[in-house]
Amino acid sequence: MRNPTIDYYCGEVAGRRRRRTTRWKEERRRRKRRKRRRKRRKRRKEEEGKGGGVRKEGKEKEGKKERRRSRGKEGEEKKKKKKRRRRRRKRRRRRKEKEETKKEEEEKKEKKKKRRKRRNEEGEGGGGKEGKGKEDEEDGDCKKETKMM
Repeated sequence: MRNPTIDYYCGEVAGRRRRRTTRWKEERRRRKRRKRRRKRRKRRKEEEGKGGGVRKEGKEKEGKKERRRSRGKEGEEKKKKKKRRRRRRKRRRRRKEKEETKKEEEEKKEKKKKRRKRRNEEGEGGGGKEGKGKEDEEDGDCKKETKMM
C-alpha cells in the first residue's frame, strides 16, 4: 500500500512539504503573495519618509460593510467604463479599416485610369490581340507534330 502522505504532498522542497494543488489555486496564492509584498514595500517606503501611503491623514477609516457596498458600486462603474472603452476601440478600428479600404480602392482606380491612358497613347489596345494570335498558331503547329509522331 502506498503512503497516503506522499501521495498528498508532491515532493519535499527544501525540507518543506508542498501540497499538490490545482493551477488556479497556485495562481491565486501567487497573486496574494505579490499583493503582500507590494504592501510591505509601501509600508517600508512610508516609514523611510519617501511617501507611498494612499490614505490621507484627515480621513477616518470607514466601516467594513460600507466599504464593501462602495466597492460593489465601483466595480460596476469600472465594468461600464471598460465596456465603453472596448466599444470605442472597436469603432475606431472599424473606421480605420474602412478608410484604408477606400484609399486602396481609389488607388486601384487611379492605376487603371493611368493604364488605359497609356494603352490609348500606344495604339488602341489592338497590339496585344495580334500577339496572342501568333502564339496560338505556334501552339497549333506543335500539337500537329506531336500527333504525327
